Formats: sequence, C-alpha cells, structure tokens
Amino acid sequence: DDGGGEALRVLITDAGMAVHTSTAATRVLPSADGQVGGLVLSNGTVLDVDVVIFSTGIRPRDRIARESGLAIGERGGIVIGPNCRTTDPDVWAIGECASFQGECTGLVAPGNLMADVVAKQLFGGLDAVYSPAAEGTKLKGVGIDAASFGDVFALTPGALEVTFTDPIAKTYKKLVVSDDAQRLLGGVFVG
Repeated sequence: DDGGGEALRVLITDAGMAVHTSTAATRVLPSADGQVGGLVLSNGTVLDVDVVIFSTGIRPRDRIARESGLAIGERGGIVIGPNCRTTDPDVWAIGECASFQGECTGLVAPGNLMADVVAKQLFGGLDAVYSPAAEGTKLKGVGIDAASFGDVFALTPGALEVTFTDPIAKTYKKLVVSDDAQRLLGGVFVG
C-alpha cells in the first residue's frame, strides 16, 4: 500500500539505492566500449548504469496445450477447475502454466498445493480440490524486512485498517481486520 511503499522507499534510499517510481525504462544506451552505459526513463531521466536487470514476471508456457486444443485463459495459462483438471478430463495442469479463475501464479506455494490435489486424486481422493491460500509476499535479497499478506488494500466490505508508523525507527505496520475486529484479513510490515 502507499504507506508501506513510502516506508520501503526510505529504507532502500538509506541503503544507498536510488528509487525511481511512476516511470519506465524506454531505452538502454551503450557506453563507448559497447557495453551498457545508460538507461533512458520515460520521464526523460537518463541514468548512468553498468548493469540492467529486467524482471518481467511470469508468462505461462502453454504452447503445447494450445496446440492440443485445451482451453487457455484470457491472459494465457491452461484453464483448470478446482480439481486441477483441464478441459480434457485426462489432463491436469499445475503451477505457473495453470490458470485458475483467470489467474496464473508464479509462486511455488500455490503450485505445491495444486500438486497435492493432483496426487490425492491419482491415489483415490477424488474429492480433493484446490483452494488458493491468501498469498503473502516477502522482500528478499536487499537486507530490508518487508512483507505483505492477504487483503492489504482493505477491499473486503467493512474492513478496518489499523496502522502504526514510526518514522524514527523507520517501521510501518498495518493490519486489516473485519468490521467486528474478529478476523485478520491482511497486513503489511516494513522495517
């Protein structure tokens, strides 16, 4: 959310990294020796860089399924039902190539849940169904603690937000709870 994003921006900046938001990379410029030398952003900023890393998300590899006539989701991925079966009852799909309720996920945990459903069915548990758990995300690799889970934007009708920000300690904490404060719906933690 915005509060967590701002807290994360402060911590990343304090760690010596520059943060550019509301813009996109439009061009990579070569240096005099032909290596990477710069990056042009859509807002006109030109950055001196030595390395460019592209992180573009996942794209379901569903070519064989397409060629086989299986149903494919609007944004790609092999359409599956709650039992992880495709439109051909003899074919299952799991992981990032599977599209469940119009969504493909690139996280390992949902793929493992799907694999459990298929394994149970193969061994006689025909009533096994996939039910996605609320996804959580944890920032890794930059030495900054940041995590989110569940309904972080309080989209559930009647959801209440409880937020604590400490600019001195550079922490941000937010819980999203049901309107009766009896159920935890989501959260964001930074710092």
